[in-house]
Amino acid sequence: MCDLGRMSGPKRRVVVTGLGVISPIGIGKEKFLAGLRAGQSGIASITRFDASGYESRVAGEVNDFDAVGHLGLRRVNQMGRAAQFAVAASGLALDDAGLNLAAGDKTRAGSIIGTAVGDLGWAIEEALAQDHNGHVGSNPRTMFMAYPNSVSGQVAIRYGLNGATDTISSGCASAGTAFGLASNLIQCDEVDVLLVGGTEAPLQPTIFRNLCAAGALSTMNGGGRPSPFDKDRDGPVLAEGAGIVVFEELEHALRRNAPIYAEFMGWGSTTDAFSLTRTEPNGIQGIRASQVALKNSLVATDEVDYISAYGIATPSCDWTETRITKMVFGERARTIPISAIQSMVGYSWAAMGALQLIASCLAIAEGVVHPTINYSAKDVNCDLDYVPNTARDLQIDTAVTDQFGCGKNVVTVVRRYNGSR
Repeated sequence: MCDLGRMSGPKRRVVVTGLGVISPIGIGKEKFLAGLRAGQSGIASITRFDASGYESRVAGEVNDFDAVGHLGLRRVNQMGRAAQFAVAASGLALDDAGLNLAAGDKTRAGSIIGTAVGDLGWAIEEALAQDHNGHVGSNPRTMFMAYPNSVSGQVAIRYGLNGATDTISSGCASAGTAFGLASNLIQCDEVDVLLVGGTEAPLQPTIFRNLCAAGALSTMNGGGRPSPFDKDRDGPVLAEGAGIVVFEELEHALRRNAPIYAEFMGWGSTTDAFSLTRTEPNGIQGIRASQVALKNSLVATDEVDYISAYGIATPSCDWTETRITKMVFGERARTIPISAIQSMVGYSWAAMGALQLIASCLAIAEGVVHPTINYSAKDVNCDLDYVPNTARDLQIDTAVTDQFGCGKNVVTVVRRYNGSR
């Protein structure tokens, strides 16, 4: 990859021209937007497997996903669920962008997709079943389908992409990292179009059982969870899904009169070097990631209109995220609307970060701030404007998306495209 700091001439600009969503509150951007506006919860009792013996028994399932309808039977049998989500969401994003990749130079198009576990959970369950059956009828594709790179590889195969194709795996920050690296590739003139985002399908018994054993999930199974920033929050609710966007070089998009949701302005990335499961309590590296993102984006703190919060709904992480926001934005932090869509779609690792960015683009395009639902009791240490329970109509020109988790901090900035070239 080129050194952006040493590039001469004007920097190539990156815009978002298509949105593809597979989520517990709807498939496609229209249903997703309607669910966000309504404050719809996608959390319900688990149906994918018997969770009656676990402390946590709810999840964000995508129950209306028709894999065969999206992909065809032959392709479905060659992919795990995370890859299926990624390919289907990519198709939705391309349709939304009105982009026919077959008509262009496929060496200038690629995919950068984040995933924390990919189809590892599915592969584990397959292996356990094979052990139980004495390895009779073993699936020869299991190992290859479990490779993390299968999610981006299957997207490249489906759409004939010959440009950069990579899978990013950095926990909860995987999608944010994918967005940042993808923007760099376009700015460096290596590609013109990228399918970028995150996908996860972790709702498998072994993964779920281990997260329950670690005390990592909410155990309030009667509804009203997750509840980010609420005084009585008790952790996240595991979920699945995917979010894919079309990143396009500005001039390439303008030549075909593409719809432009927002311009990707920049990003910042840091590492806590503290824990793989907890945010460093003082938020020092989260603060630095935010500052780097704003600096790289040439955006001042008083220009930010909305923050899409990580909002994992643990006591310590939400306190730390609130502290980071206050340290970066000062007194203005109290006037910026902040919402955690995880309260509606659950905790889906890389997919969550992608859905956050899509929600930020929709906030800009539609003039709406999505709510943080399940908020009922104020925490004195989380005392900012979290847009509780009801969406808010508001013009948004610049939005920041935070992903602080698994020891990695990534902050991205998108802005309304102003029509300049």
